[in-house]
Amino acid sequence: MNATMLATRFWIEIIAALTITLAIAAVMYQRFQQGGSISLRTIQLLAVAVLAPLILILGLERVLEPSAVGALIGALLGYLLSGISSEKA
Repeated sequence: MNATMLATRFWIEIIAALTITLAIAAVMYQRFQQGGSISLRTIQLLAVAVLAPLILILGLERVLEPSAVGALIGALLGYLLSGISSEKA
């Protein structure tokens, strides 16, 4: 790998890690401001906001095989879209 590819991968990983931190901080801030409980949709949003960048980072670092990355993305999308049919418009 050349230096440009390594630098690009590095910045993608940094942005993904910051996305995880920002998502957790935003949900915590909202909960402290409203003082309410966490809804099902908030938990789903937080799960996607944490797991998607985490899968991206592990895939770029080649900790996960490409087939495992595909399976995890499919499972994540299935989880995210599973409650759509029961949701009221």
